[in-house]
Amino acid sequence: MNKRFGLKAAAMPPVSIAAFSDPNDLLSYSLCRADMGRLEGVEVADIWVRNAFNFGVFANPLSAHQDYWRNEKVIELLVGKGEVGEQMCGEKASGSGQGTK
Repeated sequence: MNKRFGLKAAAMPPVSIAAFSDPNDLLSYSLCRADMGRLEGVEVADIWVRNAFNFGVFANPLSAHQDYWRNEKVIELLVGKGEVGEQMCGEKASGSGQGTK
């Protein structure tokens, strides 16, 4: 532990980032693919959920980008009832280091 000004520095827990994305959203991107998991002290999880359903080939782009608050799976994950699965990247990820779906 570092001592500075007579105080002991406490160990900081890692920062956890959960990035919710809809595969239909053209503005979404994977933080794991952007290599955010390589940052020291940062745990990153890409969580892919569908907010908008496809009608043929296209989905409503506004629903895909904005309707996370209406998505039951997102709410369950935020309150701790859901499971993220193998979507972690970085040091704690298994396999290739990128668990995106």
